[in-house]
Amino acid sequence: MPFLMREAIQMRLQKRVEDIENGYRQNVGIIGSSGVGKTRLLCEFFQFLSRNSRLLPVYVKAETIEGPQLIQQWMGAVLSAVMLDRTLNIPKTLTGLLREAESVIPKTVIAVKHLQRLLRQDKNSLAIKELLMLSGTLARETGKKVVLMIDEFQAIERLPVSDPFLLLGKQMM
Repeated sequence: MPFLMREAIQMRLQKRVEDIENGYRQNVGIIGSSGVGKTRLLCEFFQFLSRNSRLLPVYVKAETIEGPQLIQQWMGAVLSAVMLDRTLNIPKTLTGLLREAESVIPKTVIAVKHLQRLLRQDKNSLAIKELLMLSGTLARETGKKVVLMIDEFQAIERLPVSDPFLLLGKQMM
């Protein structure tokens, strides 16, 4: 991606951050051909957001994984977001993350465990709704505005429900 174009996008993203801080809901999509640097831009943006004490960035790397793995990745990203500024040794498993996060964000941990139970019971629609509400639970518990970043957003279609984009849209509104 040409530098000037990247700089313009970064400035636009920074403006969106200001709007988030001022209480306005923001939805942003970054689209482009494969290999132009969207993921790198998101990673740089994540680093930028991580320096803001009022925001909590959550980076979900969806890529080419299937629905159940995407759910695990999403839950792990939510829990990891809080642990990033507390330790360099973030557990690599969801079980380890749950154990480490329990004393820091107990309500979010309870929500993740409930979500896991729903998945084991094959209550996928309810589980996906709970997954989409996880960021809100985290925001209330931490007092920070959560910025959910989904790399390869189209992968949401792999979630095990009939219309995950509709569920996401309802949750966002």
